[in-house]
Amino acid sequence: MRFGFSGHLRLTPLAGLLLFLLAACASGAGQQNGNGYDEVAARYMFATGYQDINAVYIQDIPIETLAFSGLQKLHEVDPTISVTRKPERFLLNQEGETISRYELPKGNRIDLWGKVTAQIVDDSRKASPKIAEAGREQLYEKVFEGMIEPLDGYSRYATPEEARENRANRDGFGGIGVRIQLIDKGVEIVNVMDDSPAERAGLDDWDVIVGIDGVPAPELSQEEVVSRLRGPLGTHVTLGIERPGRVEGTWRSLEVKVERAHIVPQTVEYERLDNVAYFRISGFNHDTAETLKAKLEQAKDEMGNRLEGYILDLRSNPGGLLDQAVFVSDLFLGEGRIVSTHGRHPDSHQYFEARDDAHFPEAPVLVLINGSSASAAEIVAAALQDSGRGIVVGSNSYGKGTVQTVLRLPNEGELTLTGRPSMRLPAIPWIVAVFCPMSAPAARTAICRRPCPSSRADA
Repeated sequence: MRFGFSGHLRLTPLAGLLLFLLAACASGAGQQNGNGYDEVAARYMFATGYQDINAVYIQDIPIETLAFSGLQKLHEVDPTISVTRKPERFLLNQEGETISRYELPKGNRIDLWGKVTAQIVDDSRKASPKIAEAGREQLYEKVFEGMIEPLDGYSRYATPEEARENRANRDGFGGIGVRIQLIDKGVEIVNVMDDSPAERAGLDDWDVIVGIDGVPAPELSQEEVVSRLRGPLGTHVTLGIERPGRVEGTWRSLEVKVERAHIVPQTVEYERLDNVAYFRISGFNHDTAETLKAKLEQAKDEMGNRLEGYILDLRSNPGGLLDQAVFVSDLFLGEGRIVSTHGRHPDSHQYFEARDDAHFPEAPVLVLINGSSASAAEIVAAALQDSGRGIVVGSNSYGKGTVQTVLRLPNEGELTLTGRPSMRLPAIPWIVAVFCPMSAPAARTAICRRPCPSSRADA
């Protein structure tokens, strides 16, 4: 689960360093070395990381511990370089000999800790050709990986490239609205999203993309395909398409020009199984609750009084946005607490209650989970189970039980930090054959479904 605090948390402690950074940039004082490394920018980068952890993380970790853990990772870039700790100072060593000493800041002066960290990294670059050859982002990644080692296993650092993909999955991206997978012939369109540019351009499920702006698709990796299909809003991409013909084994060639628009990856799939509405929820992004609500309405319109119940398939759902887990739960609940969170920061004490206007209160709900159902998926399963509104079936879930805050860093990377426990996990599931009040064949069909392959991507 991810639920961001407002950005004002880092302004006051870092105001002095930020002003210094702006002044340095204006005067050209920042010393940018090879591979894009700039010591002044690095100070702000490291200080921002320390500030975020200090403000958000569920436990109070001394900044000295974070800094020392991060700097030790320089040894992985060049084994001859090491950082050791003595009372009130860090030592930079090369081949066992101390080459520099650094007095440590008193207390939790974020700006000074950022300065010391950046200085040690810069001095190690001067001493070590291997570290000097490393790119800026490689050094940031190493230091931040070490910085979060004293934290829990759910806190992590994402590089700018990884963070862009994370944001695309949460918030959307410029694209055409298709789910794809690679095949020998090219790129197969597994699903055309509703009301997407691809649908408006006439693309169909199981069309095969054989060319993208004149580049043969079979020559491209999945990452390259996604990169070429995505792009700025309002721009166009021209696709060479092979469409299955009416006679088996035949294909019809066509060229389609598609204008990119804002796409939020679809996380909800609906299928009618007898008179049961089956919903596969693969994650929780900004559109999940609204999409589920629309598909629930579609199911009610299709089946009317014949509707026997709902199946929410949360298997292998890794979670996502906390507010979406609350909104999804609230679609079925008319009262009671959905989840509460508590942590060190005052903003982390939150209580989420169901409103008294449940949209779909009448039919029973079956929730499917497995060992990879985590985070927001566990909140939904537990809320429906504890309220008596739903029955949980499957195996024990992942057991995460914490909420993460995602914070953007100056390099456009991200820190994901555990800020509070959610205090709600589903109990050991019930047995469907005894307690399921809906169509047994439909329930068995849903349980036998497998999650979508992870090799598919949205573009």
